[in-house]
Amino acid sequence: RRVNVTGLENMVKSSHLNTKIIHFSSDFIFDGEQRDFTEKSRPNPINYYGKNKLEAENILIGSKRTYLILRISTVFSNIGNNFFNWVYSNLQDNNKIYVAYDQLINPTYAYFLSLALVDMILLEGNGVYNYGSRDCISKFDFSKLIARKFDLNEDLICKVKTKDITSFVASRPLNCSLDCNNIQNSFDLKLPYVNDSIEHLKN
Repeated sequence: RRVNVTGLENMVKSSHLNTKIIHFSSDFIFDGEQRDFTEKSRPNPINYYGKNKLEAENILIGSKRTYLILRISTVFSNIGNNFFNWVYSNLQDNNKIYVAYDQLINPTYAYFLSLALVDMILLEGNGVYNYGSRDCISKFDFSKLIARKFDLNEDLICKVKTKDITSFVASRPLNCSLDCNNIQNSFDLKLPYVNDSIEHLKN
């Protein structure tokens, strides 16, 4: 909460009224009980992280600042602690991994996100937008795609339900698929398919 809420509050308190604040929110503000959540879908977070991200959104919206909020899903790259690197490093080390087949996501490739963000800044984008891959995919299928693209052993990937992953401390919304048509239409952005993002990362 100190990072996701208090950090944003400090930025609002310390900035000029004319400051524009860009905030990364999360698909975890939704409960996962439907699919293709739009910007107008009713938030209903089921874990503490999601509640923090929603609280931060509401603080920024009520701050009288100009804001751009991007709700994003499962950011990945070849740098840092993220789902792609977890799958890649474990499979490289020939470790068996257990991946949920009942969690649907729109994986967000950090490189393409950064390009889209620059475009939105130049076009003076404001408001709340969903951002992610054009297609949604289960975490299990995403991990299988990573294995195939990088010639890693798919047999090390074990298909499980989210409820059976004992390492998860908090509840996870199962269907976090986002409808990203609004950001595509508003800024003429061409959102990538998951396969294109992985291909770019490989190259």
